Amino acid sequence: MEETVVMNDEQTESFLRCLSILRDICVDADIKNGLIRQRSADKTSIFEIDLTPLTTEVNLPLSNLKQKLDLFKIFSDTSVQLDVSEEHFSFKDDHSVLSFKTPIAEYFPSEFINENELNNIFTLSEENLLIEKELSKVTTDRIKIVTQVFNTPTVQVRFNGNVAAIIANVQSKDQEAQFCDNIETNNIDVGNQTTNIVAIPFLIDHDTDIYFKMYSSDQPGVVFSKFSTQLGDVDINVYTRSAMITDNEDDETPF
Repeated sequence: MEETVVMNDEQTESFLRCLSILRDICVDADIKNGLIRQRSADKTSIFEIDLTPLTTEVNLPLSNLKQKLDLFKIFSDTSVQLDVSEEHFSFKDDHSVLSFKTPIAEYFPSEFINENELNNIFTLSEENLLIEKELSKVTTDRIKIVTQVFNTPTVQVRFNGNVAAIIANVQSKDQEAQFCDNIETNNIDVGNQTTNIVAIPFLIDHDTDIYFKMYSSDQPGVVFSKFSTQLGDVDINVYTRSAMITDNEDDETPF
């Protein structure tokens, strides 16, 4: 059965921007019913990108994502027709057509995660909410610059009793940047602890503020984080988990 989707120029640009988020994070992108839900290649994050406002509920397994994205960019700022069948898919406008054999998604390194599996990995109960913070683009832009200059893969959330701060520092600990402080916990005294969250969720392309929530879990010493934002009409969620520690060692807890 063949599916056809037509995206106008703005939708095409949003589609390319959404795929660009995963360009250096995932090897492939398996779109099922218009949804991307998969782990990053380093297993530190799970991305959930709802493309249905752009592609409806299309099924489109994209292997070699970086290469595909470079090709798709020839359609920037144009209206595009996407045709998908079990054997082939194509992108075309008034000037060009790109056609590909549909790959077998079962062999993708980036496996699609269904909703039940996601809920089994993350139990995000409001009763376990530790902190929530709305991060402006000014803040996330600064986090992006600082973490790149500091050459650090993580951002720290440092707790001191009933408040927390979001910081970044270099490995030698002689340089530090503080982005947010006095973030009140949800009436919980966490004590003096730190968790190192992979920096990826703070750095993704987005148009709205990033809404950041952190939860305790039933796993001793492990916290869950959820980052929610939008890119155009597309909802984006990123999930991570990390360990609460009493020193400043970097921690990236895989799934």
